[in-house]
Amino acid sequence: MTGWEIKRESNAAFDEDYSFTQQNLGSSAEKDEIKNKERNLKNQMIKSAANGLIKIIGIKRCYHYMMKYVKQETFQDSKWIASAVGGAGIERELIERKYFDNMIEMEFEGKRFYAPEGYEKYLTNLYGDYMQMPPKEKRVASHRGKNMVEVENNIPEISIIMPVYNSETFLYLAVESVKRQTMKEWELLLIDDGSSDASGRLCDAYAKEDARIRVFHQENQGITKTRNRGIKEARGEFITFIDNDDELVEDIMEKSCSYAKKYRADIVKFGYRVEEDFPNGAKEVRDNCIKQQLIITREQCGEEYQNIYRSGYFNMIWNGIYRRTLFEDKKLMFDESVIMGYEDWIFNNQMYLIPKRQVIMDYVGYIHYQRYQHSTSKKFHPNQIEANVKAAEAEYHLLRRMNQEYGTTFTWVLRATDYLIDILFLFERRGCNYGYRDKKKALKWVRSQKVFRIFHKKEQLGNLPKQRKWMAVLF
Repeated sequence: MTGWEIKRESNAAFDEDYSFTQQNLGSSAEKDEIKNKERNLKNQMIKSAANGLIKIIGIKRCYHYMMKYVKQETFQDSKWIASAVGGAGIERELIERKYFDNMIEMEFEGKRFYAPEGYEKYLTNLYGDYMQMPPKEKRVASHRGKNMVEVENNIPEISIIMPVYNSETFLYLAVESVKRQTMKEWELLLIDDGSSDASGRLCDAYAKEDARIRVFHQENQGITKTRNRGIKEARGEFITFIDNDDELVEDIMEKSCSYAKKYRADIVKFGYRVEEDFPNGAKEVRDNCIKQQLIITREQCGEEYQNIYRSGYFNMIWNGIYRRTLFEDKKLMFDESVIMGYEDWIFNNQMYLIPKRQVIMDYVGYIHYQRYQHSTSKKFHPNQIEANVKAAEAEYHLLRRMNQEYGTTFTWVLRATDYLIDILFLFERRGCNYGYRDKKKALKWVRSQKVFRIFHKKEQLGNLPKQRKWMAVLF
């Protein structure tokens, strides 16, 4: 177990001064005297801690010194330890070393000193405006020997794009998962897509705390336009994405960027974990990850397609990092006509044959939450039917191109039935109020699309499994 235990250290002088609070005094005058003495003592506590920092007695020793006093005043506050270190879900008696890696410059009574990130916020919450944060340009944070000004002026290694919309409840977890990354040379782009809750204000607060976080506010435009905005604003050598209610595994940015450099890859994909809850209260956790790492060149895309498809490569956009020049050179962006759903399928099918080299890691690096009441992946939107057809068209053209260029023999009819099944499941999603006639009309439109006309030819259905065959005939 790594970390530092916070122990109450013995201090006879303090114990003697503090012992009066345990006495059973009755008069109001005596109680007022006690309150005044406690207030003065509290001020002495904070000054002692600050002076200890100024004298550079050491972060560990100083932090224990501070916690010795603060713990007695705020023990009932369940969030005190998380506030102190800027993290969530940390055990009360344990502070991990990683939360002391980032240092900020602070000012106290005209004197400047360095303290762990998150310290200023904690002290301010307890004692008011005792500590004033210096201007952003004067803050200093240690990142593997680089200070914040150096990191900000140079190109960050990776730009992490997070579209934000009405996620005040879960935004903290997503942002903290980025801040916990073992690699520090990143920038986080928070794109507030016209949130009506406190999400936009939270984004601004995060940006004030960390110069690597940039915030952009816009009117509500949807996920694809929001991601495209992030791509245009990105400065990193690589780009990745995270949803505003998901989490990154703490070392995934370092691992994936290292692989990209080691193998000179334009794309590095990794596995992901899905944690899904259901209306009846049941929960399910499942991993989607390839069993053995793959390193493929463009010429191998055809022969390795089946393995890559099973790895979850095409399902999502946030399960990988992408060299930024791929977007600039090929002018590849998300289809902005898609409002909700299938935008990742479309994008990945269009991107697949572009990179010269790709790595698919046998490592789970992302946690995707499918919360029944919150997740957009469980909601219905009429645009999803059209988006489904566009995703089918993108995959159809990919398979056709691989058959022509690499001599593969992929058949479209089996995958076409998969898209049809997806459409039928869309009608079962929360928020779908389609009646029988509406569903029949939608399916008729789908059937008329060129990519699904294969179902008109009965001779093409012969190799389908029996259940899929009957479904295609009925369709």
